[in-house]
Amino acid sequence: MGQLMAVGFSLQQAVSFTTRALPKERDKIVVIESKLREGHHFSSAIRLYVDVDLQAQLFLAESHGNLSETLAELGTYLTARRQQRRKLVGLMQYPLILFSLLALLMVALQMFVFPELQNWQSMSTQYWWQLIPWKLIVMVVTTIVIVMVVCQFQRWRQEDANGRAAYLSKLPVVGKMFRLYYSYYLVSNLAVMLTHGLSIRECCEVTAKLNPNSLLAWWGRLIARSGKSGADLLAAIRVSPYLTRELPLFFERGLSVNELAAELTAYHRLLFQRLIVTTEQMLVFVQPVMFIIVALMIIGMYLSILLPIYHSLQGVY
Repeated sequence: MGQLMAVGFSLQQAVSFTTRALPKERDKIVVIESKLREGHHFSSAIRLYVDVDLQAQLFLAESHGNLSETLAELGTYLTARRQQRRKLVGLMQYPLILFSLLALLMVALQMFVFPELQNWQSMSTQYWWQLIPWKLIVMVVTTIVIVMVVCQFQRWRQEDANGRAAYLSKLPVVGKMFRLYYSYYLVSNLAVMLTHGLSIRECCEVTAKLNPNSLLAWWGRLIARSGKSGADLLAAIRVSPYLTRELPLFFERGLSVNELAAELTAYHRLLFQRLIVTTEQMLVFVQPVMFIIVALMIIGMYLSILLPIYHSLQGVY
């Protein structure tokens, strides 16, 4: 749709064309088309199929006449994300097959091999490691891990948009990826508004009217409460855990609105490139880590079979 609007199609024509170009998504697009004919904004018509942050971004673009460019940029981002997801699934397929085979092998060992080993060991001396209740320890550790995951998930659900972004940005390994994404998201929307002549104060007033669950609306309300001054904005940016450390530098230089808009536009494109590169780098390590886990499982299975046999043979000799 972004490409169609860039070459002169109207929004209605682009939606209509998409119903024919994407037959698998036709039912959804027909709903969007009917809402547009009823007079709804595009961001409102597509509300059922996108998250609140994406809807807020579309609303801002639609309000300031930048919808075609924003659609094209979002299409590029979503396409890259989909390609990375497919790559992740491809990388996970072979290790998951190995995990499944190991699980079946473990069940077979538990049913047929380990009982025979226990009968064999009953006639020999038991060692200290055989007296440890390994099954009980595994069950307790697994229960603790599950409880911790559920508690963290409940905590994440209770947070507002800012709290969720801060929580995700502090996660180990993937936290950097979330920091780049949220920085890109906020900077790109701010650049759009500044490009169309809005001041920082006006940007806050506009974003405060968005869906209250969106991150943009949270920032709009924060700056509105803190007096709408540049100093308050800088302080909020500096303490935010999910924004890049260099972002305040753009606001400290005293640039005009047009100059700031131009620099933020260039910066959000750089953030997008860094986000894609960072995600690709993380995907490179997925398969090696999975294979290491598989190797440890195989070693553990070998030890569980060979150690009892070894100690039994020691008792015989």
